[in-house]
Amino acid sequence: MAKTNYFGYSWKIAPKARTDDGYLDITFFDLSPLRYILFIPLIYFGLFQRTQRHYKAKKIVIKGKDLPIQYNGEFLGRRNRIELEVLPKAIKILGPKKKA
Repeated sequence: MAKTNYFGYSWKIAPKARTDDGYLDITFFDLSPLRYILFIPLIYFGLFQRTQRHYKAKKIVIKGKDLPIQYNGEFLGRRNRIELEVLPKAIKILGPKKKA
């Protein structure tokens, strides 16, 4: 799940994400750990994500047993339920003007 295109060291994890559209971008990586490793170059540039199931949502609830939760690189522990929601205009972001 992402709200922006990039994560970490310029990994283009959400090629379709837009910070101003009011949606979370959700991509399901449906592949084994070995295939994930083999596809790392395509994942890094955001090409592989285009072949995966992709959704946009304003709110998502994930339920499961003892789910390991990581947020922004920090391990937050294990939970049975996590709820994420976009809060429009919750923060103000300044950046360069968009090209026409």
